[in-house]
Amino acid sequence: MVKTGLKTAMRLAQLIIASLVITLFISLMLSNFSNAAINAESKITLYVDDKLRVSSDKPSIQRLKISGNLTTANYTSPTENGAGIFDFSSTQPNQYVIELIFFYPDGYSIFIQVFEYATGRVTNYPSYFVSQGNFTVVLQLNVEKQAPVGAMRIETGSLFRGLISWATEFGNSFPTWVKILYVILGVQFLLVGHKWMSYESYRRKSESSLPVFDRGNKMYLWTNILCKFQLTVFTATAILMVGQVFLVYLLRYMFLITLNLVSLWDLFVLGFMAGMTAIAYVTRTILERYFDLKPIDED
Repeated sequence: MVKTGLKTAMRLAQLIIASLVITLFISLMLSNFSNAAINAESKITLYVDDKLRVSSDKPSIQRLKISGNLTTANYTSPTENGAGIFDFSSTQPNQYVIELIFFYPDGYSIFIQVFEYATGRVTNYPSYFVSQGNFTVVLQLNVEKQAPVGAMRIETGSLFRGLISWATEFGNSFPTWVKILYVILGVQFLLVGHKWMSYESYRRKSESSLPVFDRGNKMYLWTNILCKFQLTVFTATAILMVGQVFLVYLLRYMFLITLNLVSLWDLFVLGFMAGMTAIAYVTRTILERYFDLKPIDED
């Protein structure tokens, strides 16, 4: 009886061990298949000072790995909340391996572009769509020297195309909600300012006690409207960005609630708006104090 029990136990143990080995083997096979399915590799050749851009329509860029001579490379890094754009360029010929790890709970798209420094041409590489979860893009970069000036292809309208490319790239630096805010407030200030100036011009023509607006007065008034417009946009944007950050941290550290919101915080946008507001204010001050263009009896 004892021997029979021992044999049964040994057979059961062998069966369990065999099951574990088979399960482990199947898991490894599935893991390798899964990893192969969510990875993408691409070889890209670009010249010195050309810019590689990997972008996503969601802040899905979570981690970055780069191997190569980083002392001659310029690149952006994803933030704690993820990023939607990764830029890379090199000032010297070299070879790099860039690994970008993406994650987002919803569907997102990935785009790969190269902006040529010399011609302004934009080259689009194959893009990807991920329904959800992780995705890894590995890029093998070969950075070469620019061709000699005499050998470069000079095309008609290259300067115009470069200007269009720069304008498009500069516009893409602003989130969609900022563009919408600019358009809505800009149209309101434009309509109200035009209506007010038309009324004031008519009133001054009707009343002989007030001087009529000349071109200098109108320039000052439109500069004043622009200054108020920039200040309003900057204030509204800062309130929205800071308010979201405060709300997220308040819910996370006081109520232990984690919200997966698209981050509105963008230091470049705030800095640009602050700079434009300062330029408009300085211009208005110069027109008023040094050129004396402020209209008399202007409220």
